[in-house]
Amino acid sequence: GLDLLLRATTRPGDVVLVEDPTYPGLPPLLAIHRVRAVGMPVHRDGLHDEEVRELARRHHPVLTIVTPTLHNPSGVVLEATRRRRLLAALAAAGTQVVEEQFDPGLVIDGVAPPPLAALDPRVVAVGSFSKALFPGLRVGWMTGPRALLARVAAVKRATDLSGSSFLEATAWALC
Repeated sequence: GLDLLLRATTRPGDVVLVEDPTYPGLPPLLAIHRVRAVGMPVHRDGLHDEEVRELARRHHPVLTIVTPTLHNPSGVVLEATRRRRLLAALAAAGTQVVEEQFDPGLVIDGVAPPPLAALDPRVVAVGSFSKALFPGLRVGWMTGPRALLARVAAVKRATDLSGSSFLEATAWALC
């Protein structure tokens, strides 16, 4: 999903804000697309909106990729008020927010706050059925603004011969 989204929205040299640290698979993906990753420090309580606001002001990112629930590798769950402040900072910067979603049922300390995508319909949410249901099932999903999803779907149709119809139908039936 992230690869398709990057293909649909970025060009070489564009800036993408990412959490620092981030999961090991993201930097190589960003490098393939030749975008410039700018790290947002992840603190014990997650991202700090004032730091993110300043980074966005300085670097004018096209995308901002965040994992507010069970951040990888820290496991931090960004609390609800901080989520709203983060969204406000990113909206002011005009960057497309991309939320990587993990199963909130895996949160063991309390209840996870609503996802960013539930707070702002402009957020693109990406996820996978691999974490909670099937480690070997390589079927993901994406939600977000209709026009942006249409661009992503066009990239998918143009760049691959499609995923496994059987696995996609299985995931759909489970949903």
